[in-house]
Amino acid sequence: EACDFDIEHLNLPAVNVLKNAKREDYFAPGSLFKLNLDPRSELTFGMPKTASIYINNGVALELKPYVHEIRESAFYGSRNLLQSGWVVGEERLWNKIALAEIPVGKGRAILYAFRVHHRGQMFGTFKLLFNAFYN
Repeated sequence: EACDFDIEHLNLPAVNVLKNAKREDYFAPGSLFKLNLDPRSELTFGMPKTASIYINNGVALELKPYVHEIRESAFYGSRNLLQSGWVVGEERLWNKIALAEIPVGKGRAILYAFRVHHRGQMFGTFKLLFNAFYN
C-alpha cells in the first residue's frame, strides 16, 4: 500500500499493474521470487546480480516517461520467477519493475514493490533497505 500511496500523493510516473488484479488473476500468498538487480545502482551496492524476495501482496511497477532520470534498480525476468511457494498469474510479474528510484523535488522516492524487511526475516534483502539510508 505504501507504493500506491506514494504514486498517488507524490504524482510519481509509475503504475502498479496489479493494483486492481482479481485474486483469480494474480495471487502470491507469501512466496519467494527471483529478482534481477542492477549492479550500477547505489541501492544494490554489495548485492549479487540476483536475489530472492518475499511477496505476499500485489505490487509490480511499470514506469512512465518522466522529465528526470528514473533508476530501475531491480526487475523481474521473463520466466521462472517462483523459487518457493506458489503463485497464480506469475506472468503478470514478467519484466516488471520491483525497485525504482524516482527524483521528486530536491529528494527522491524509492519504491519497493516487495517486502524488503518482512518481520526482520529477509536477511538477503536488508542491504537494499540500508543502502537507501546510506545514500
